[in-house]
Amino acid sequence: QLENQTIKNRIKNELLPQASEVSDAVNQQFYEADHPTISFAELQFEWETKAWFSHIIWEDDPASQLPKAQILNEWFSLIKKETQNKPLDSDTKFSWYPSIP
Repeated sequence: QLENQTIKNRIKNELLPQASEVSDAVNQQFYEADHPTISFAELQFEWETKAWFSHIIWEDDPASQLPKAQILNEWFSLIKKETQNKPLDSDTKFSWYPSIP
């Protein structure tokens, strides 16, 4: 849960409105290159240092068949557990869901 209203507003008003258009454009490039497209992308961003990490679930990955709500809920559950032992500004990548074996 983000507490900083400025960050929440920037995500809501700047990042999220672009997400669909950007993902469509990226997936079109992958499609034209005969590469699997992105089904889900999990992004972690550390605001102060601007560090970011990403995890992609490709359309040919069995995890792409999982319900979106399951992926979101399980991922946030993992992060909630991990943030009890790691500071949010640690520039440390948190776990993804589903985990890569």
